[in-house]
Amino acid sequence: MKKKILLKGFTLIELIVVLAIIGVLAAMIIPSLIGYIRKAKRTADISAGKTIGKEINSLIYSDDEAYELFYARKGSQFNQNGFRVVHDNDGNQYKLVAIAKISGTKKAHQASTRKWVAFDTKDENGYAKFVKKLNVSMCLGNEEVNIPMKYDPPSPISGKNLNADTWFVGYNLETQDVEVWVGDSHGQWGFEAMYCLYPYISNGY
Repeated sequence: MKKKILLKGFTLIELIVVLAIIGVLAAMIIPSLIGYIRKAKRTADISAGKTIGKEINSLIYSDDEAYELFYARKGSQFNQNGFRVVHDNDGNQYKLVAIAKISGTKKAHQASTRKWVAFDTKDENGYAKFVKKLNVSMCLGNEEVNIPMKYDPPSPISGKNLNADTWFVGYNLETQDVEVWVGDSHGQWGFEAMYCLYPYISNGY
């Protein structure tokens, strides 16, 4: 006579306990995982900003014409689309001369959004020519550049994530240092500088 084999499953209470343990572990792990992902995205954008800054420095110091074009704007030629007053990490105020910008949105699928464009739309300073050199330099003659932003930086006021969607490049009017910023293209004058990523990283980024 064969013995009956009884297959005993989990009781309802045991299942509830297991699910509760999984829930507790998930509550502990998920925030840390999200934090690691945000940190990785932040690091990637800082690296991209550094690459942009080095590429511009390489271009202007290896091409005399590019250098002259980059620093063509004079103090008397400032306009609303040309500069923003920003602050460094010590709270010192200075003028950032805006030269060019490029979309950093993840939806940058159109050719026009993958190119650097000059702030000086009237081209009074010859920035269009510099921008063309920059596009060629950064994409090996292709004139298409894709530098998507991965990190949504926090607002220094509210702490909420900002809508950073554009890379801005220019220079410090006083020191002449090349600077790379992330910002909002929908801000005042189409240029709302948020955080500097090169040559220094703004506090709070």
